[in-house]
Amino acid sequence: MIDLSPLARHLVGTPLAVWAQGLQAQLDSKMEKGHGDLERWQSALDALPKIQPSSVDLLNGLVLDTDCDDAT
Repeated sequence: MIDLSPLARHLVGTPLAVWAQGLQAQLDSKMEKGHGDLERWQSALDALPKIQPSSVDLLNGLVLDTDCDDAT
């Protein structure tokens, strides 16, 4: 299960707060119906390296800094 509570807390007081209230139920319903490749996708995501960004900017386009090395 994907925990959306951090997202919902972040959206409190924004125009998306109402949307976020029903998002967990919508996602749970979709996941309950199943997805043929979900297990394979989850394994692929779990295999990705665990990295910690030095900063997160969701307002501007893709920015590559020098934080990453060859493994990431």
